[in-house]
Amino acid sequence: MRTVLGIPVPASLIRAWEGQFAPAVQPFYLSDEFAARLAHLPLWKRDELHPVHLPLSVRDTLNLHDVAPEASWALLLDEPGFLALPPHTRTELLEAQLGFRRGGVKCDPVTQELSVWWPAAWKALTPDARWTHLKTFLETDRLPCRRRKLTPAHRRELRQRFPGLLPLMGTFAAESGPNCFGSVMAACGVPGVSGLWMHSPPFLRWLERVAVSSDGLEACGTVLVWRDAAGQVQHAALALGHGWLFHKEAQAWFAPRQVVRQQGALDRWQHEGWTVSGYALL
Repeated sequence: MRTVLGIPVPASLIRAWEGQFAPAVQPFYLSDEFAARLAHLPLWKRDELHPVHLPLSVRDTLNLHDVAPEASWALLLDEPGFLALPPHTRTELLEAQLGFRRGGVKCDPVTQELSVWWPAAWKALTPDARWTHLKTFLETDRLPCRRRKLTPAHRRELRQRFPGLLPLMGTFAAESGPNCFGSVMAACGVPGVSGLWMHSPPFLRWLERVAVSSDGLEACGTVLVWRDAAGQVQHAALALGHGWLFHKEAQAWFAPRQVVRQQGALDRWQHEGWTVSGYALL
C-alpha cells in the first residue's frame, strides 16, 4: 500500500484521486480583452460557472478558489477542443492561467513548454510515475500526520472521550467536501457529519450547546476556533492534550484528517488580524 504524509492510501482511493488530478474537462480563464478575441467560442461569464458544472474536487485541484478577479471569463475545454485551438492561442491561454493563479499548469524544465494534465497523457504514464506526481502534489505545503506518535495510554484516553476520533485520524476523504467543522463534530461523536461540507452556523450552534469559553487552548477536549479580521469563522480543531491537535485543514480531497503538533498548526494558521479562541467541551 502506498503512503503519503504518513497515511496508508488504498489503491481504490488513488484511482479516485487520479480522475480529479487530470480532469477531462477544464476551465481556462480569460481577461475581457482575450475573451473578445475568442468571441466565436462558447464563453462563460466567470460567475456563471457553478459546482454543477465543475465538481468541487476539480475546483480544488485547479485552485479555482484563488483565481484572480481580472479573470472575468472562462472557457470550458476538453483535450480535443484545446488541441483544436491554434498553437499560439494555446500558449497564450496557458500563460494567462499562470498569471491568474489557476492551478494545474506545468512547465517542462527542458523546453519550458507549458501544458496541463489531460486524461490520455496521464494514463500513458507508468503507475509509479503517476504516483510520484500525485505524492508531490499531496505533500506540498502539508504537515505529515503524527497519529502514530500518540502513546497507547493516550489513545485509550481519547477512545473513551471521543468515540468518533480514532477511526478518522490519518484518513483522507475520497473527494472534496468534508471539512474542519464536520471533522471536529464527528470526532466528538456527532453521527453523519464526517462526510459533509459542514458550514459554520450549524457548527457554532453545536459548539454553543456542548462547550463553554476557555482561556486556554491546550487542554484535551478544547475546541479551537479561528476567526479572520472580519470576525468570520475560518477554521476549527480539537486539542488532544500533550501538545497534539486533530484537524482537517481544508475541504479539499488532498487535505487529510490528521494529528499534528498543536504549535505547528497555530503557526500555520497565524494570519494578520486573525484570532484563535478556545472552547472547553462539557
